[in-house]
Amino acid sequence: MKILYLVHQFLPCHIGGTELYTLGLATHAQQRGHQAEVATFVESASGDVADFQPTATRHADLPVTEIPYNLSVAPRPARYEYDNPFVARQVEGILERYRPDVVHATHLMKLSGASLEPAIRRRLPLVVTLTDFWSVCGRHTLLRSDGRLCGGPRHPFDCLPCMRATHGFTRPRFWPWVRPLSRRLASRAFRTGRVWPMDVLGDLAAFPLRLPYLRRMLRAVDRIIVLSEFQRRLLVANGVPERRMEVVPHGTELPARATPTPAPEPGKFAYVGSLAPHKGLHVVLEALARDPGLDVTLDVYGDGPPASDYAASLRQRTAGERRIVWRGRIDPPDLASAIGGYAGLVVPALWYENNPLIVQLALTLGVRVIASRLGTLEEMLVGRPGHVLVAPGEARAWAEALRRVAEGAWPSPIPVRDLPTWGSHAQRVMEIYAEVRA
Repeated sequence: MKILYLVHQFLPCHIGGTELYTLGLATHAQQRGHQAEVATFVESASGDVADFQPTATRHADLPVTEIPYNLSVAPRPARYEYDNPFVARQVEGILERYRPDVVHATHLMKLSGASLEPAIRRRLPLVVTLTDFWSVCGRHTLLRSDGRLCGGPRHPFDCLPCMRATHGFTRPRFWPWVRPLSRRLASRAFRTGRVWPMDVLGDLAAFPLRLPYLRRMLRAVDRIIVLSEFQRRLLVANGVPERRMEVVPHGTELPARATPTPAPEPGKFAYVGSLAPHKGLHVVLEALARDPGLDVTLDVYGDGPPASDYAASLRQRTAGERRIVWRGRIDPPDLASAIGGYAGLVVPALWYENNPLIVQLALTLGVRVIASRLGTLEEMLVGRPGHVLVAPGEARAWAEALRRVAEGAWPSPIPVRDLPTWGSHAQRVMEIYAEVRA
């Protein structure tokens, strides 16, 4: 069987849960005797469309095709964010050359929903994994531009402030004069997926079309994989089709020969993840700053995007703070031995984390998790003695939780052995490939 994986970004330039998930599936498929190839988006700094030529490369014995593009040069950037015909043409060429038996999109952001259209036209078996909420939120986090959590768009222009803040899309100069008409047209577009006149409203017309378009694309796929019950409920509430949706939780795998880990040190905590605002690391740093006498240390594993103002600001605000150690990026095989000696793993998320692998690994190892009481994190930890749920974004509550853990106020957590393994997850995905082919 030949499998083509579509993903928004890939290793080695980007290391995150979805990238490792895609690599793991492709590697598992190869180990079972299948052929696998990855097609991924690459940000281009060029303003010339002639420079956006696909490039063939390899990663870990896996063929990879990189599709460069620059959204700022799109004729209608707000539309191309979710419906990019240029990327669709590149995927069409890859399908013509590779001729896969199954196409599996593990993340559609950047590639856009249009990347599914060539496979749909060819009636190829098509699987989509929704690792986050991009299908209903252009920011993928369901966090508004002002930091408030969102349950999904309830009005055609709900997403306008967020998308302007994220991509810089602008309103037409005549907006004050056409606003009443625009609202009526947008409401119709939100319901029907069609709008008139597109040429007059331009990017403004693209916002109410986003959700109907992506719903239509997802209705055409053979199977939608989601990672948690919480995610399933939230997506279904926003119109993502439930009929072909299946919850297949992430799985983790301990190394065959795990390095013995020392006993957890009281007051020693770890953060593992990207340095991005929605991950909430700044909340823990603020908690430490509020309580200079709190005798704990925090090791930070991870990095941010190149030239990230957020990551730079975190380092700047903690300059001279001896309780915080910046460890940098950590390789996935080293995670188990790295976090085993900590009193707790902090997960201060401000968004709906979706079945994170690092939390599963900590549960399997018996490492205490101190996490935001939010979405799937709450589902994973509630009822498990020794683990701690904290109000998201509340620095004072986080300082108190860290102090109580350091003082031994909670019992030691017990390793959880009944969680899905990576092997069981990959096995189910391979079974899904066989089902959709049939």
